[in-house]
Amino acid sequence: MAFIPAGRKRVMSILLTNLRRFPELDEVQVWLNTHKQPDDDEWLLSLPDQWDKIVLYELADDVERRFPKQLNTGYFYAVTQEDDTLYFRFDDDIVFVDDDYFANMVRYRLENPAPPIVYGNIWNNAVCSYLHQQAGHIDRKHGVVERKFCMDPVGWQSGPFAKYIHGVLLDHIEAGTTRELFLPHDPLPEVRFSISNFCFLGARMRDMVPRIPDEEIWLAERYPLRVGQPNVICGDALVSHYSFFSQRSHLDATNILDRYREAAENRLSEMYYTLLGQAQ
Repeated sequence: MAFIPAGRKRVMSILLTNLRRFPELDEVQVWLNTHKQPDDDEWLLSLPDQWDKIVLYELADDVERRFPKQLNTGYFYAVTQEDDTLYFRFDDDIVFVDDDYFANMVRYRLENPAPPIVYGNIWNNAVCSYLHQQAGHIDRKHGVVERKFCMDPVGWQSGPFAKYIHGVLLDHIEAGTTRELFLPHDPLPEVRFSISNFCFLGARMRDMVPRIPDEEIWLAERYPLRVGQPNVICGDALVSHYSFFSQRSHLDATNILDRYREAAENRLSEMYYTLLGQAQ
């Protein structure tokens, strides 16, 4: 089951095109958490009519709304606690999901139940960018990510660096060589991590959910320390995160988002007969 804190049509429409390639998804939860976005709201409300796997969730009337709006996301985890269910979190600006993402993530998650959270191999994530640079997947000419720090000034803040690494991934997507960007599975003890994509078991969330005032700090740092078990990156579960706010103005002046949209549409089109056969 996937869930998306939502949302912005310009990026989330690309994510949904990606997710439609995966018939194994039972449900796609859309968590409505916009702020002064009437056009996005209208589009979000139309989604269940476009795809019957989409279910909308709204904040309860009696909860205190927080600002910035991202602080409200923790409330929604109350609907992610079913037994024997795997939940996959996607930020609304995850703009690429590799063909093997779900198969590899499910296999690793089931074989390794101990880590509270299993992250995807998130392209344009400062910690992952450090690992990719160490592995030789991205060069050092466009900036050096110095360490596993979620707000590294190059890996988190630099628009030119983000443009460069997106170009690297898009070239691999077009060449069909994304497997070359897989990483070893990497435990992250006491490491803050930008939680754009991860997976957890529903039963585990019943223990985690009562204390989520700030989901990233709690899920990435405090809860793993409390239980003495680090989160881990699933290195062969590749996704791409479009931008941090610190990179957005630079990326929006490029054709990066258009290239991701075209790639998502092409990959979905290529699966038409496969999807048709599975529906019969």
